[in-house]
Amino acid sequence: MKLHEIKIEERYAREKLDKIKSFEIRKNDREYEIGDLVVYKVVPDIEGFCDFKVIGKLEKKVFRIVNITDFAQTDNYIVWQEKELK
Repeated sequence: MKLHEIKIEERYAREKLDKIKSFEIRKNDREYEIGDLVVYKVVPDIEGFCDFKVIGKLEKKVFRIVNITDFAQTDNYIVWQEKELK
């Protein structure tokens, strides 16, 4: 099991906090595996906006990868499903 710190744009961070987005599509450059833990570092979105309340809330959370697939993805990209650790 590895711990990954991953950048995420503020607009997607909001979706994670609202429990709308429970997956990620990422380049598999870190050899992600089921059971790995993920923490997010919130970065400004395209317009440069970043809500510091969102940063504080999401960056304190830890997620576990519970499923991984490369179905219908570009080479070396994967989709993972994650669940927040309580």
